[in-house]
Amino acid sequence: MFIYLHSNNLNKLGKNIIAKGQSGIGKSSIFVIGALQVVDTANKQCQVFAVMPTRELAMSTNCMIKQMGQYIDNLSTHAVVACTSIRNDIEKITGTQIITGIPGRALDLITRGVLKLTHLKLFVIDDAELIFSRGFKEQINDIMKYISIDNTQIALFSDTISSKDIKEFTSKYMQNAIYIHQQREELKKQYFVHCQREEYKLQTLRELLRKIRKASDNGKIMIFVNTRRKLKWVMDQNIDGNIIAMHGDLTSIEREITMKKWRSDKNIVLMTTDIVSRGIVAIKDLPKWIVGYDLPPNRENYICRVGKGDKNVINFVCEDQLTLLRDIETFYNAKMEELPIDFFDLVVDPKSQ
Repeated sequence: MFIYLHSNNLNKLGKNIIAKGQSGIGKSSIFVIGALQVVDTANKQCQVFAVMPTRELAMSTNCMIKQMGQYIDNLSTHAVVACTSIRNDIEKITGTQIITGIPGRALDLITRGVLKLTHLKLFVIDDAELIFSRGFKEQINDIMKYISIDNTQIALFSDTISSKDIKEFTSKYMQNAIYIHQQREELKKQYFVHCQREEYKLQTLRELLRKIRKASDNGKIMIFVNTRRKLKWVMDQNIDGNIIAMHGDLTSIEREITMKKWRSDKNIVLMTTDIVSRGIVAIKDLPKWIVGYDLPPNRENYICRVGKGDKNVINFVCEDQLTLLRDIETFYNAKMEELPIDFFDLVVDPKSQ
């Protein structure tokens, strides 16, 4: 709430903003609200431009803008991302006031003279720590050559602002910026299953899915695995015929088809790497069940997976991961309890009985 109230007011003042806060607290909603406030719908030029580290986040943010701005007449928005038709982007950008996208595709359109930033009012860098860590530094600096920093408000959102690249960027382009710090949110109750050893996870997952389906007739399920290699291996074990996979090796069209299948069929389970975790808050139908087949490799990524809202979170933990589990507990001031034997007796959906 703190970060929302202050950035909302600062947006009106036109000050540059450096906002630090964990993923999953709704930072995207913050700048979407600000963007909708500054756009002049009578002006058919790009006035708000936001870059993100992944195509999924750019597309989900674009959907959020459309949903939140659906009652604003003559508002236009578009996402420019890789693995889509650049000809379609060229056609859609004309007359569009809010653009979201990934740095590479956006810079391509800028250098072609298609995406013009001469009327830009607000430039947003979302998940800046990922953008700079994934090699987009030079592309961001090239984009800045087309932005008038004297006439454009710059808002940078990040889990952390301690990296050298972020410090260099903010000192060069965002002098006298307003700094906002959102304290870490406390997590709601989470659970874990002590699997002892890695090879026990498969049978545990098979039994867990059976119990979830018996207890909840209409709850969507999402399973997180750390690597594409392990995800493919788990899929090859054929533990459940209704599991579909999402990972970075899929094309953009394949990813969209996968997400549509998961959204449209309550019996479909989505197994994914962290590729969707950054956009999980904006997913149209949030999962009711999140299963961490693996704990994330670092504690900061945990909130990206579980996000916000009312859901059941169950993590599989081996003996050598108990330290990481306790570290996550301490970081988020949360208590993860071992899954009670009678847990599913407490969450039974009456419709399934």
